[in-house]
Amino acid sequence: MACFFTRGPRPARWPVSVAHLWPLTVLLGIFAFLNTHPIRPHDFWWHMAVGQEILATGHIPAVDTLSFTAAGAPYPSYAAFWLPEVVLYGLYTLGGPALVVFVHSLMVTAAYGLTLALAWRISGSPRIAAAATLFAAVLGINDWNVRPQAFTFFLAPLFLWAVHEIRRRASLSPKALTSEILEDVAQAARPVDAGKFPQANSLHHEGFCRPQANNLRGRTACVPKKSGPWGFILQPGIRGFGLRWLAVFPLGMALWVNCHGSFPLGLLIAGLWVVDGVWGAVRGGEGGRGSGARPLPRIAAAASALALDAAASLLNPRGPGAFSYLAGMSVHPVIQGMVPEWAPPTFSTLTGALFLTGLLATAALLAISPRRPEPLELLLFLAFGALGLWTVRGAIWFGLALAPVWAVHLSAVFGTPLRSVPDYERPFVVSHEAKRSGVQKTQNGTPLRSVPDYKRDLPATLLAVLLTAGALVTLPWFKERLPLPPAKAGLISAETPVAATEFLLRERLPGPLFHAMPFGSYLVWAAQPEYPVFVDSRIELYSVEVWLDYLHISAAGCGWEERLARYGVRTLMLSPQEQPALVAAARASPHWHRVYEDTAAVLFVRQP
Repeated sequence: MACFFTRGPRPARWPVSVAHLWPLTVLLGIFAFLNTHPIRPHDFWWHMAVGQEILATGHIPAVDTLSFTAAGAPYPSYAAFWLPEVVLYGLYTLGGPALVVFVHSLMVTAAYGLTLALAWRISGSPRIAAAATLFAAVLGINDWNVRPQAFTFFLAPLFLWAVHEIRRRASLSPKALTSEILEDVAQAARPVDAGKFPQANSLHHEGFCRPQANNLRGRTACVPKKSGPWGFILQPGIRGFGLRWLAVFPLGMALWVNCHGSFPLGLLIAGLWVVDGVWGAVRGGEGGRGSGARPLPRIAAAASALALDAAASLLNPRGPGAFSYLAGMSVHPVIQGMVPEWAPPTFSTLTGALFLTGLLATAALLAISPRRPEPLELLLFLAFGALGLWTVRGAIWFGLALAPVWAVHLSAVFGTPLRSVPDYERPFVVSHEAKRSGVQKTQNGTPLRSVPDYKRDLPATLLAVLLTAGALVTLPWFKERLPLPPAKAGLISAETPVAATEFLLRERLPGPLFHAMPFGSYLVWAAQPEYPVFVDSRIELYSVEVWLDYLHISAAGCGWEERLARYGVRTLMLSPQEQPALVAAARASPHWHRVYEDTAAVLFVRQP
């Protein structure tokens, strides 16, 4: 008889294996990129100004007071971003742009860290988890600017993790669920002798007993084997595994709805989960898909998550009005027709090309995978794929939502060399003879869990230390010492008109001011109230007529000076990169005199 288990070696002296370097490299690469990415001028600064006003006045503004082309117009978006605006201003006050960039790097890296952890848990392979996370990062890299949206990235993988855990536990039979609880309790209790815990084959007939998860002194609590559809959540002893994951949905949604208008994606994830549960019940009958499936608890859990999500989405300054606001945004003519990041993706843009390539690659992976996609995986692909095809802003959410699906099917395509061993018997490892003969699926009636066989050694640990040290060198406080290209140098992007604004304020040039749209956000922060802006990245605030005038003037179209005269403009702050035609026309016009110029901006004053 083959000896399937042998006493394993003592725990490794070194904490890292070569396999661990893959996910570590991906996360540290994301962290380093974010640390060296400067604050761009488009959105960040006006959010800072609003955060300052909220803290100064104690209320969220409702109308525009920062422009002269839409002064007094209602702007409900203030209520959608108020929480990150306050946080960003607080961080800036405490530590300047360096602290803002550092916290932003931590938040975005944490989002991809959660994605990686979930992919690792699903696949059991750090290499596959790293590949799935890299897929998500490539699709989202163009959305990593410092803005309120970054506060919500981690919520998508967190919601998906909660769905994964509840679905998995709800589909287990009571006996299998108890075995898993025994493993979790035993793992938490190490180095207590695992033999003290009851095995799955010692369960009582009418009810089964398990050690109390919060009391490891040998006491047990009996749990009935029969329960209703809510049993996996409400049973004594098991409730902790259900309620703590269900709590993710209301808590996460309460944060999401006060940070960014993308909060309906949380409702979408829960809604797709409900559809998945109903689909499984209809297709699989009472038994569901697989012998251990329990459709009623799964549907009940999904419905609970969706209901909690929906209730928490009302916890915002506008209440139900947040939904009508988003509905108006989705059909706003200016946003849909003039904003590139709201346009559908095309191969002619980098973000569009990355998304479309990722979409096709995901479809190909699902097609060639030997594992048939589950309904929820297909629903995520269809829903988030449609979002990405509607607007390129959906690319980052497609990557975050589909990374776990990539982990599942990359694992199915390539596989990983695993060895099976119960979590509570880690001293035992699978022998080579067992690997050749095929390892049994249970030991003493207890299902075995697959655990990767990693060799942890000194070279891998030293390389991990070097990689970590390299990432720490990129911290914002050290950035000025790094040999970075001009586009990445500095904490504030070189395209921000910092010096030109200082000149404008120092020389007190006459207003009103016409400027490049990307400059508007910084002018809101640095030049108020002296110079109200013409337009800025609050796209939906301004009328179509104002935007048409802005575009016509910026292109130096026929009669551009007359249009400026209608607005009473006496000073121009132009971008040589964004408005080259207008810069050339102003230089050639006898009515405008250049008073300042640098690489970011050119200032002209109208001749009397």
